[in-house]
Amino acid sequence: MEPQPVSTPELLALALGEADADRAKQVRAAVAASTELAARLASAERLVEALRHAAEIEQQFAVDPDRVAALADATCPRAPALSRAAEVLREILATLVFDSRRAPALAPGFRGQSDERRLVFEGGGRRVEMSLVVHRRPIGETVAGEIGVLGTAGTPSSGGSVIARSGAAEFRAPIDPQGFFEFVAPPGVYRIEVRGEGLPLVIPEVDLGV
Repeated sequence: MEPQPVSTPELLALALGEADADRAKQVRAAVAASTELAARLASAERLVEALRHAAEIEQQFAVDPDRVAALADATCPRAPALSRAAEVLREILATLVFDSRRAPALAPGFRGQSDERRLVFEGGGRRVEMSLVVHRRPIGETVAGEIGVLGTAGTPSSGGSVIARSGAAEFRAPIDPQGFFEFVAPPGVYRIEVRGEGLPLVIPEVDLGV
């Protein structure tokens, strides 16, 4: 009777110690008689060993942002670059993917929206869109010339918020259950954080102006 060929799953089962006792005996005999099978079994055993230690390896090389930040503060309190690197580990940076101010001008005869600007940012698989409008006269308690910002954080949020900072000035807006937010601020360059579930999405620098 011809010996049954040895398959890769059988070699893996043998390496895992999960092969049927009778079949394991047959596989070991085949491996002993074949340098090719012996090499394949050795590879399977190395793979199993690596998988068994994967969690340990992952833990060993995992980066703990809080630990890095604490280490930076404790050992290099005057090293802003290291402190900033630790901070970046706790956030996702967004990049500008669309700015209507940079879009081609509309063809003659078409009416544009000169007082409105649209911005789109993406990062970490998330998307933030903002429409900016200049208030040229007081609206409610706003001041003429301020920028009204209406945006969407891309996905509905529970308890999320948007924070816009420029120097000492800070403007906050909640994200509603549909994912929208709105705030009014003077024109200028801002750092915007979109906070919700997971790491905050950060727009490091955006010129809020039309």
